[in-house]
Amino acid sequence: MSASVIQTAGAPPLPLARQYRVIGLVSTGHFTSHLYVLSLPPLFPFMKADLGVSYAALGLLVTLYLVASATVQVPVGMLVDRIGARNVLVAGLLIMGTGVAATGLVSSYWAIAALFLCAGMGNSVFHPSDFVILSASVEEG
Repeated sequence: MSASVIQTAGAPPLPLARQYRVIGLVSTGHFTSHLYVLSLPPLFPFMKADLGVSYAALGLLVTLYLVASATVQVPVGMLVDRIGARNVLVAGLLIMGTGVAATGLVSSYWAIAALFLCAGMGNSVFHPSDFVILSASVEEG
């Protein structure tokens, strides 16, 4: 997404095709966020055997991801206001993606828990960044 996608108040609205493109890009990023957290539970039977932990312990991984995401959303929103939605969104995607990808490289439950905590923090950027991008780029309809 280029910096020119973000509009300033009072500027003429973007062409409709460009608005749809912004909506598509924001939706794709948001879809990725949900895909990461929803792809973990189907792996639980394999992870349970490999890690030697209970299903409750595996459920804690999803909980850590979501609690971390919810906990830091407000501070991230303030950061979006300070440095811009695009920069925060890109950083969050990188943090979240790296955290999830790195879980495939470790074999310790606690390392996976720490990585999902980090991935959850990366996930926290979506609502604050997406709302700013959408409200600045898409005309009310």
